[in-house]
Amino acid sequence: MIRAQVIIPKGVLFDPVKFFRVVDSTLDATAEGMRIDFEVTTQTWRGRPDFKINAKKTELSRNVGTDSKIYYYVSRGTSIRYAIMSVNFRPKTRVGWIGSNKGRGGMVFIDKNHPRPGIQARKFEEVIAKKWIKNFPILMQRAINAEVLRANQGK
Repeated sequence: MIRAQVIIPKGVLFDPVKFFRVVDSTLDATAEGMRIDFEVTTQTWRGRPDFKINAKKTELSRNVGTDSKIYYYVSRGTSIRYAIMSVNFRPKTRVGWIGSNKGRGGMVFIDKNHPRPGIQARKFEEVIAKKWIKNFPILMQRAINAEVLRANQGK
């Protein structure tokens, strides 16, 4: 959840409809930026997950997500795994990094009788949220400032 306190200069008469349009547009742009960051974390995957933006415009909120179980396991990690990986295996993603490399090797077979240590959580959601929590108030304030300037130029 990202919250921001917006500063509007005193003495400026601001149209609430325009204000909500600016907020709505900034939320759309931020959600699209987050969706692109999620896409980047899977750019070298085969069978890439589809990321969608769910907008609850009446609540002025946006959710970015996927229904991919594989993405869930990679992003949040697992306690055990049954896949036996090749000796030269190198994962495509790293913990705390928004990106995806070529990687190397792959799964050799599944062995349900001999569980292995789990997948280390890449924490994509946390890293992307941290990035946008930092940027969102700045983007929102810029959008409000631009709208106030536009409104004042018309007077």
